Amino acid sequence: MKNLVLLGVVALVALHTTFSAPTGCQQFIDVIAVVDGSDSVGQPEFQSVRDSLSDFVTALGVSSSVRFGVVVYSSQVGDVIQLSGNQSDLITSIGALQHTRAGTATDLGIAKMIEMFSGSSSPKVGIVITDGESLTPSATKTQATNAKNQNINMFAIGVGKDINTVELNGIASSTNQVLSATDYTALAQQITSLVLEICPTTQSTNPCDGCKMLNGIGYNPHTDCDKFIQCEFKADLTLLRYHEKQCGYGTYWNQDTLTCDHIGNVACDNDPCRTRGDGFPYKTNGNCSQYYRCQFGKTQVRTCPPLQSYDSYNGYCVADTSCKSPVPIPETCYFREKVNDRCHYNWVVGSQSWQMTCPNGTTFNQAKCVCDTELGTSCNPPCKPIVDIQFDSNDSGEYDNYGAIIQNGQAYFSGNATIRILTLANVDFRSKVKITVRYQNEFYSSQGQAVVTNGDCGKESSISIVSKQNSAQFKLKDTTPTTHSLSRNAFGQWRTAVYSLKDGKFTAKVNFLETSKSIPADVGILRSQCAFLLGQGTGIQNFKGWIDYITVSTC
Repeated sequence: MKNLVLLGVVALVALHTTFSAPTGCQQFIDVIAVVDGSDSVGQPEFQSVRDSLSDFVTALGVSSSVRFGVVVYSSQVGDVIQLSGNQSDLITSIGALQHTRAGTATDLGIAKMIEMFSGSSSPKVGIVITDGESLTPSATKTQATNAKNQNINMFAIGVGKDINTVELNGIASSTNQVLSATDYTALAQQITSLVLEICPTTQSTNPCDGCKMLNGIGYNPHTDCDKFIQCEFKADLTLLRYHEKQCGYGTYWNQDTLTCDHIGNVACDNDPCRTRGDGFPYKTNGNCSQYYRCQFGKTQVRTCPPLQSYDSYNGYCVADTSCKSPVPIPETCYFREKVNDRCHYNWVVGSQSWQMTCPNGTTFNQAKCVCDTELGTSCNPPCKPIVDIQFDSNDSGEYDNYGAIIQNGQAYFSGNATIRILTLANVDFRSKVKITVRYQNEFYSSQGQAVVTNGDCGKESSISIVSKQNSAQFKLKDTTPTTHSLSRNAFGQWRTAVYSLKDGKFTAKVNFLETSKSIPADVGILRSQCAFLLGQGTGIQNFKGWIDYITVSTC
């Protein structure tokens, strides 16, 4: 497994400290779940509803200021749990909810919810959970409209294959507040994920509030310009932990580009030199000879002369034969900058010239006759995969395994196993992605088996690779949304499938056979809140066979 690193001008210093933080709303709010208890919901499924609601109470952080209630309905209103801020009592009451087993009068459940909200002065949220169309869709829409007119923020969650999307859209306050789950066992994740939407100030006391997401990881600036906060989340989007990390010498954290960037490229409000006079020296990191000096209200990088180190206590350079400072710049420079190309330079000897390339993350500095970071870092670093799973001991933490057998560098899928890659959840691939996976079926099916998909949360995948008898099927759903499909003949036991989108060209390749089509360059892949799955996909037969490796890159 290749090491995955944040693309920056220099290597980042290792993890300093790991923290944990509480979850839950940090504001006044009232939430009521309106739950379908009709006869189409089996007893095991209804138990999953109870479990999901109990988990939601915990994630919501129910308290004196955060209250929760429940309405169970079928052909009439069944059990009701009034709004309460007592977590323990709520969980006990939820465990005792009765399954009414009759029709689906969703309008009556919403009407009861409106009644329960009367007198509430807090922001109000209603969540309707149903597995099918209501008995009277027009009445359901009328009651949902009444709720929205009374400033109740409405969400709708459809469970299973028989949901009515039009009705769910009519219930919710916006189409963005309609969610789906493949079955009731997948319901918990969908309900709990609402906490981040319902509570915009969730976890307001920790540094991950409002973090910017990239490849499933969140980032926030630190109070120190040369540090940043990296946030990790659980599958239900609650905070798992965060880390304080140090940028390399001469760089500040750039929240816009999510990388450590040259100091001159970052305007940091906490730059120490904003409040210090010109000439003030200080040191935070770097080697023995490197330090900073204030000039014109900004931090400037400085290096002591050879065989000297920076004395932080006295604030100046002192003799130190053990300090190995950078190699002095030669008096005669044989390197010449190239016009409009700082990533390369010419090595000139007499009448001959050779083009040379600066190391990745540096640009050529004619004044110093070296490639460094002083003039910025516009040269692109090499393309590295954001996921590289070889199913060996170096893969620890890159995926969650649900039943696959890992042996001899391969993963075996029995038809009831799956692997989830959480770091690829909620990744905006835009118009560039490359997925390479090597697999072998135990048997081939004309129906197709899911090798790679991104639909683990009950939604249709926007990316999928499906193995069929003598072919592989590649699908891409774009942001319009339009679905694009490619099919490529596939022969032999082991098959290497390459799925790529770049510069408006969608390509499918299996072993040495390739096909492609053009899609509009101004649209990208539809962003999915779901994780990547190996061996499973919504509406697709599970995979039975072996996967040797998978890599995913965005360049």
